[in-house]
Amino acid sequence: MKKKSVVAAFCAALAIGVYADPDWDAVVALGDLTNAPSVYTTNGVVTNVNCVGSIQSMMYESVEYTGKTTRVWAYIGMPAGASAENPVPAVVLVHGGGGTAFSDWVQHWNDRGYAAIAMDNEGRMVDPATGEKFVQPWGGPQRTGIYDDMAKPIGDHFMYHATASAIVANSLIRSLPEVDADKIGIMGVSWGGVITSTTIGLDDRFAFAIPTYGCGHLYDAMSHWGGALIDNETYKTVWDPFLRLDQATMPVLWYSWPGDYHFPLDSQGASYMAAAGERMVSLVPGMNHSHGSAWFRPESYDFADSIISDGTGWCVQQSLSLTGSDVEAVFATTRSLKTATLLFATETGATTSLDWTETNVTSMVESPAGIWTIMAQLPEGTTGWYIKTTAAANVSGYRGEDVVAGSDYQEIIEFELPSGGFSHLHPLGDTLSTGTIEIGFFAPSTLEIVDIVATNESHPGALTYTVDFPWQLREPELLELQFDNSVAGLTEGQSATGTLVFVRENMDGSREQVELPYAVTTRDALTIIYEVTTNWASQTPFVIDDVLIRSNAVVSLDADSEVNQLTIDDGSLLINGVHSLATVAGLSLNGAGNLIVESGSLSVGGSTISSLELIEISGGAVNFGTGHCQFGKGGPCEVRVIGDDASISMAILNQQNATGSQGTFRFVLDESGVSPIEMSSYMHLAEATIIVDGSAYMGGSSTSVLFSASNIQTLADPNNISMTGFEENAFTASVVQDTDLDEVRLIITAQPREVQLIGRDDFDGDTRYESRTITGANNSDNTLWQIVNRETVATDEVIDTSVEAGGAVALNSGDTLGFLGTNKTDNIFGMYRAGASRTLVYTFDISGAEELTLEMDWACSGDMADKNTSVSCSIDGGATQTVFDVGTSGVNWNETFDNGTVIDRNRSASVTTNGVAALHLTDEFQTYTMSVAGTGSNLTVWIVMDNTVGGFGGFGLDNVTLNGTVIALDGFEAWMSGYSLSGTNATESANPDGDRYTNYEEYIAGLNPEVADAFLISGLTDGERLEWDAASGRVYNVYWSSNLVDGFSLIHSNAPGGAFIDAGRTANPAGFYRISVELAP
Repeated sequence: MKKKSVVAAFCAALAIGVYADPDWDAVVALGDLTNAPSVYTTNGVVTNVNCVGSIQSMMYESVEYTGKTTRVWAYIGMPAGASAENPVPAVVLVHGGGGTAFSDWVQHWNDRGYAAIAMDNEGRMVDPATGEKFVQPWGGPQRTGIYDDMAKPIGDHFMYHATASAIVANSLIRSLPEVDADKIGIMGVSWGGVITSTTIGLDDRFAFAIPTYGCGHLYDAMSHWGGALIDNETYKTVWDPFLRLDQATMPVLWYSWPGDYHFPLDSQGASYMAAAGERMVSLVPGMNHSHGSAWFRPESYDFADSIISDGTGWCVQQSLSLTGSDVEAVFATTRSLKTATLLFATETGATTSLDWTETNVTSMVESPAGIWTIMAQLPEGTTGWYIKTTAAANVSGYRGEDVVAGSDYQEIIEFELPSGGFSHLHPLGDTLSTGTIEIGFFAPSTLEIVDIVATNESHPGALTYTVDFPWQLREPELLELQFDNSVAGLTEGQSATGTLVFVRENMDGSREQVELPYAVTTRDALTIIYEVTTNWASQTPFVIDDVLIRSNAVVSLDADSEVNQLTIDDGSLLINGVHSLATVAGLSLNGAGNLIVESGSLSVGGSTISSLELIEISGGAVNFGTGHCQFGKGGPCEVRVIGDDASISMAILNQQNATGSQGTFRFVLDESGVSPIEMSSYMHLAEATIIVDGSAYMGGSSTSVLFSASNIQTLADPNNISMTGFEENAFTASVVQDTDLDEVRLIITAQPREVQLIGRDDFDGDTRYESRTITGANNSDNTLWQIVNRETVATDEVIDTSVEAGGAVALNSGDTLGFLGTNKTDNIFGMYRAGASRTLVYTFDISGAEELTLEMDWACSGDMADKNTSVSCSIDGGATQTVFDVGTSGVNWNETFDNGTVIDRNRSASVTTNGVAALHLTDEFQTYTMSVAGTGSNLTVWIVMDNTVGGFGGFGLDNVTLNGTVIALDGFEAWMSGYSLSGTNATESANPDGDRYTNYEEYIAGLNPEVADAFLISGLTDGERLEWDAASGRVYNVYWSSNLVDGFSLIHSNAPGGAFIDAGRTANPAGFYRISVELAP
C-alpha cells in the first residue's frame, strides 16, 4: 500500500494555494480551536477544573452541532503535587469504538506523573451508579459506521466532532497552570488512533503522539475498513489522516502488533512514512486489540517519558537496508538493548492473516555508544518483515518486563508482466479489438499502480486502456487493452509497436517501473476445423480465429491457446494436461460427443450453450462464461462432476423453460465429496435434473454445496432430484435448496451404528441362526460328535483322560473328573475319536452388518498327536477364510491334559487365530475371538475336526457367538415412526406439511411434520422474560441485536427450557431476539 498520485497532486495544489474545497477548509480550521473552553459540571453548571491529586468528572464546550454548541463529557486528573510552580506534563486520551472516557486510563497516567484528560467522543456519558452509557443532552453525533455519514454537511460528521473534541481537550488542559504546556501529548486507541492520526495533522501544539492500532490510508486496507472506504471519495480527499501527516512534526510512537485485524501493517506503514516528525515503531507480537492491551503495557509510558526527559524516543531507527537477503538496521538508543530478532512472513494476504515467524538476528553490535547495528538474514520467499528490539522497561507493574521497539515494517513486492510482452492479432475487417494482459505480483498484501505510460509508439494513440489511478490490486488482475485501427491505419500483415511503462508506488512513496513491449498485427480471421482425432497443436489457431471440432474427431489439448469462439459439433475435446484454453466469444456444444476436463483449465468469454451428450469435469478449472449458460437446450446434455478436485464457475445458469429442459447435472462423489458449481450472478434451476451419486463416498456426516449463486431465482422440482449409492454405504442423503443463502446443499448423514448380536448357539437352547447341520452325528462309548452335557457324556474314555503309572491313558469309568475341565456344567458340543473328518456347519443372516466377529469357548483333553481342528467362513459363497486353526505334530502319545495341567514335554495343541499364534488349548474352556472380513447377505461357518482315528483326545466347543456392527435406529427415525408419514414424505429433506421447515428441521425444533406450524417466540413478559415453545431433549441459544444490519450476538447459551430472563435489556429494550435450537448432548 502506497501513497496515491491524486494525493500528491492534491497536496501540491494546497502548497501553491490554488486548491479550494470548503470541506477541506473546514477540517483545517479545526486546528484553530486554541482557546480554552468553558467547563461545566455534568449537571450543566459552570465550574472550574480542580483535580490535583484526584480525578474530576466534567464537561467542556466544543463545536456546534445542529445549531447548538456541544459539550463533551470527560475525566480529567492530575498527580498530587502538581502546581503552577511545579507543572507536570500531560496527555490527551482518545478512546476507540465501544469505549468511552475511562477514569482508569487517566489514573494510569497520573501514577506516572502526568495530568490526563479522557473524553467521550460520541456524545455520551456513563451513569456512575450503573456503569451504563447513555446519550447526554449536549452531545454531538454518535458514530454509526465507518465514515458512513459523508453525505451530511461536514459539520455533522462524527469525525469532525471527534477531532474537535481532541483539539479542544488539548486547549483546555494546556490552559491549566499546573500543566507544562510544552509537554502535552496525545494517545488514541483503535478508532481513537484514527482520530489521533487526524488530529496531529491539524494541531501542531502536541509534544508527542501515540496512535495505537488506528492510522490512515485505510481505503485499500485488506480489512473491513478497506471494504467500507474503497469507494468513499470524501474519506479519500478530506478525512484520510494520511492527507495531512506531512504536517505532523512532533515525535510519534506508532504502536500496534502484527496480528491486528482492523489496521494492517501496510496501512500503518504508509501513514508513518508520510509523517514529517521523528518516529518510533513498536509492533508487539501477541499484543491483541483492546484498550487494556494498550494501556497495561509499558511502551506508551516509556515513550512519553523519553520525549519529556530526553526530547527523543529511546530507540529511533537511523537506517534500514536490504541487500540481497542481508538486512542491516541501525538504531540510536538512550538505553541498552537486550535482544533483537527478525520477524518475517512468507505468505500473501492481509498482514493479520500471515504466519509471523520470529528468529534470531545474525549480529547485534553497539558501536559507538548508543548506536546499535543489527544484521539479519532474510529467509527465501519472505514477503513482509521487520526488526524487533527489546530493552528493560523504566516502569514496573505492567505486562512484560521489557519494552518493544523496532524498525519500519517492510514489504517485498515482485511485479510480474508477461515475459514475452503483449502480442495481439487484430482482425483486418474490424475497427476495434481488445486484448488482455495479466498483472501479476507477489507481495504480502497489495500492489498499487499509479500510472501507465506509453512510449516509443509507432502509431501513437492506437492502443488505449481505461484505468482509474491509483490502481490498487489485491490479487492478480487482467488489464484490457483496446486497439483502434482507424487510428493506426494498418493493412494486412502490418504491425503497431511500442512500450507500456507501468509505474508502482511503495509504502514510503518511492516509485519503481516495469516496461512491457507490445506489438499489434493485423490479419484476417480464420475458422480452424478439426475433423480427425489429433492434438490441438496440430494446427495453430489464434485469438481472432474460430475453432470447430466435428466429424467425431477427438482433440486433446496439448498447448495453451486462446481463440475467438469454440464450437464442438459431433466431436470431443479432452483437457487432461497442464494447458489452458480460453475463448473470447463463447462456447457452443452440440450433438454426439464429449467435453472432458480432467486437469488444466477452460475459460469461456461470453456464454456457453450446450446440447452435447456429456460434459465431464473431474479436475482443473472450468469457467463457462460471463453470460447465460444453458445446458440441454435443443438436445439432452449431462454435466457430470466427479470428485472434489475441480473448480467450476459461470456467471448465470439458466435452466428454465426450453433453455435447459433437457439438462442433467450429475454429481459423482469421490471418497471425500464433490466440487460445487458456482455462479457469480443468478441461477434458474426450474427444469434442471439433479442426480447425486454417493457410491464411492467414504466420509462421515457432512454438508457440502452443489450449486451456489448470488441469487436463486427458480428452484429445481424436487421430483427431478434423486440420490443413489448412499444407503449401500450406510448414509442418508438429501438436497436442500436454500433461498436465504442462495445455494443448493447436499446433506449427508452417517447412519449411527452399534455392535449387535447377529448369531448365537450355546447348545442349551439359545439359538439364533439360519441353519445348523451336524454331519455324522455320533455319541457312543468310542466316538463323540454331538451335543452332550459335560458331566453326563456316555464315553468312558472321555470321562477321564488322566495319565496313570507307566504313561498309559486311563479309561476308568469310575473316575468323576468329568469331560474337559471343571468350569462348565451345561451342554457343550463334544468331539472325540470321530474316526473321520466331521463338520459342524452354520449359516447366519448378516445383511447390513459389518466388522463381524466370531466368539467360541474351546477346550481339549487327552492325546492330541497329529490332530487338526479349524473354523472357516465364507460370505455369499465367496472365498473361504480360515479364522481359527488348531494343529499338532509329533508321535509321542504319552502327553495329555488333565484339569489344565500339561503333562510331559508340553506339546499342547497350538492355536492360530487369524494367522496369529495364540495360547495353547487346555482342558479348561477359554474364549477365543476371531474376525471375519467382508460384508454380504449370508455367512457360512464350518467347524471341522479332521483325521481323528487314533489317540485318546477330544475337543469341547461352547457358546458360538456372532457379533456385527449394524445401523442403529437414530433419533429422527424413532421420532418419525410416531407419525403416519411414509415413503418419500418420511425422509429428512421432505416437507409434507408445506411449511418452511423440512422434516429434519421439524424434528430438531420439536414441531409436527404433518401440520404447517412454526417455532413460536411468545415475546417479552414483565419487560424482561422471553418465552417460546420448548421440546424435551433440546437446548436453546438466545441471541440479541439492536438492529438487523450488524448481526446478532450470543447472550445466553444452552438454555434447556422455554424461557429466559434477560435483565440486561430492560435499560434499552429496543432490539431483536433470535433463538436457535439443537439436540441436547
